[in-house]
Order: sequence, then structure tokens, then C-alpha cells
Amino acid sequence: MDAKKLTLGSLAGAVALFLLGYVFYKLLLDNFFAEAAGSSASVMRADPVLWSIFVGELLMAGMLATVFLRWATISTFMGGLKGGALIGGLAGLGFAFVMFGTTSTMSLPSVLVEGVVSAIRYGLAGGVIGWVLGRD
Repeated sequence: MDAKKLTLGSLAGAVALFLLGYVFYKLLLDNFFAEAAGSSASVMRADPVLWSIFVGELLMAGMLATVFLRWATISTFMGGLKGGALIGGLAGLGFAFVMFGTTSTMSLPSVLVEGVVSAIRYGLAGGVIGWVLGRD
């Protein structure tokens, strides 16, 4: 496996996920998810720990880049878009259903929205990763 491509793909994907997360979760859907959390909205930090969020996004992007390089041989934007949307959508929806079943921080509508947002974010980040992996 090409360590340089893995590193660059992971970094590019992490930046894409981080920025898309801000757009979706802070700018577009902040009120929706706060209302869906109801009384458990108070568990959210007033000031998020941004370095921790970026590390999480880097790990998730690294997972996509590893799958794309090692098993799926994805090296185009469209291939990454499709692969990222599938993996991210399933993982996001699965995680949201587990959170719905074990906590009071999500409503059923927010579970479904989370699945869609995850598919979009990971699809776009996967596209960026695929594009980076395909560069010479």
C-alpha cells in the first residue's frame, strides 16, 4: 500500500469531513438536532473540542482511504463518491440507530436525517479521497 497516497488521501478526506460537518451540523441543522435531543441537549459542549473532532474525522477518512486503496481500488472522484456514500451512509445510520436505542439524545426523525447527512458527507469526502488517490 502506498503510504504517501494513504496519508494525503486521509488528510484531504479529514479536511472535507471537518468542513462539511461544520456546514451540516452547525450552519444547517444545529436547531433541528438540538430540538430532536430534547432535554438531553444539555449534554452538548458549549465549546466543542475542535482538535478531537478533527482527529475523529482523520481516523474516519483514514478508514475510507485504506478501504479504497487496499480492497476497492478506488481512484476516481465518482468511485470515491459512491463508495464513501455507501460506507458513510450505512455507518452513520447504524450508529444513529444504536444511539436512538440506547440514549435519549436522538429522535427517530433525527436518526433518518443523520443517515442522509452521513451519506452526503462521506460521499463527498470519499470523492475527494478517490481523486487524491488517483493522482500520480
